[in-house]
Amino acid sequence: MNMGLLEKFIDDIYELSQSVNVTHIEEQVYTCMLDYTSAIIGGCGLWKDRVATLVENVFELGEYEVVGFKQTTSLQDALLSNGLLSHVAELDDGVIDGIIHPGAPIFTAIFTVWQKMEIEWSVFVKAVVVGYEVACRISEAIQPGHKLLGYHASGTCGTLGVTMALAVLAHFDKKRMSNALAISLASSHGTLKVLEDGSELKPYNIASAVINGFIAFQMANAGFEGAKKPFEGEAGFFAQMGKEVDYSKLIVKKDALCINRAYFKPYASCRYTHPAIEAGMKLRELYGFQADDIKSVEVATYSIAIRHHDHTEVPNVSSAKMCIPFGAVVGLLKGSGGIDAFSEDSLADSRIKNLTRKVRVVENSEYSRQFPKKSIATMVVITEDGKQYSHTIDCPKGEPKNPMTQSDLFTKLEGSCCYAGFNYLKIKGYIQGIRHNKVINYFGNLNKAILEK
Repeated sequence: MNMGLLEKFIDDIYELSQSVNVTHIEEQVYTCMLDYTSAIIGGCGLWKDRVATLVENVFELGEYEVVGFKQTTSLQDALLSNGLLSHVAELDDGVIDGIIHPGAPIFTAIFTVWQKMEIEWSVFVKAVVVGYEVACRISEAIQPGHKLLGYHASGTCGTLGVTMALAVLAHFDKKRMSNALAISLASSHGTLKVLEDGSELKPYNIASAVINGFIAFQMANAGFEGAKKPFEGEAGFFAQMGKEVDYSKLIVKKDALCINRAYFKPYASCRYTHPAIEAGMKLRELYGFQADDIKSVEVATYSIAIRHHDHTEVPNVSSAKMCIPFGAVVGLLKGSGGIDAFSEDSLADSRIKNLTRKVRVVENSEYSRQFPKKSIATMVVITEDGKQYSHTIDCPKGEPKNPMTQSDLFTKLEGSCCYAGFNYLKIKGYIQGIRHNKVINYFGNLNKAILEK
């Protein structure tokens, strides 16, 4: 009987789960965890009131922590709440080749589900590495066609990463791991329709990935079996989810793990907006433009960044975070793209609103050809006196080739804490204290640092 793709892939993933060199990769896992914490705390600053409505009026009482709240809920309600909070600030990590944010669903699931149990540091590291590897390898195999079909890989493939990270924590054998992934493949979903018409539901894709990934894990743990060849056939995952499949992306390379290709965001918006933000910041630094000086702005970038991101009417903060014109303008006028730049105050600023309407986003075919190896944008500013100024960014801050330092990431955490009104020094001390030790109730202890005055 021919070995199917699932069996081949699980052979690689299971072997990886047994052989991860923890010493070599633990620093990157710690860095991703630190970055994740900034993202979910930033989410508390943005959506605490909304999630509070769910926690206080809708959800069941239970024993599971929701970040930023004294009241605990049922496990599933905590998965939903923490999933929403982890992505709404648009500060979570990503892997550009897979067009995916793996950290938000994977860390949310681990820290929520395993609250009541100690996790050995080495097992935690292996679980995170495997979660990233599964989510990113499968998404990379089907991108960019997956996105062009309207799917959000952070939801679809994030589900798979969640399931397999939990499988490693539970010490699944190869057969149970195979069933877990097969079940997860049948339940993954996530739509980019959430980017249209001022929708605020993009974080719901992350929350759904966390919940569905956990359910698939539980079903496999209970002994349910999935399809033997869930990737193949006309009803298989690849036929449903991609226009073309690059099977070579499924091969696990121990010397080139996906987690090492994660980017970290210095700006609180979609990664596609970041080259334009940086170009705007540089032009502001060089020329000190005022809003009244500018007649028009053009941003040339790669094609896949333009779809859903070139709108010039911005009804809310969620829409602003997805908007290349808005990002370009806050870079030009504010000189930053942090969590404060994408705010209700910025939306209400008539200078930003009017100049956003003057921004045109166009494709540069050469930039499209170079993506995803490079994420390029050129901004051209034409002033009222007819002069033209331009700047190009081809590797925005946070990429592995232009990394944020750990000091940068703690500064990012401080910004999120200040925005949310939390005690940065206590939170920083907690995060520094758990390095390479057992992970014990991460959310519960984080909440102690958040809630203790």
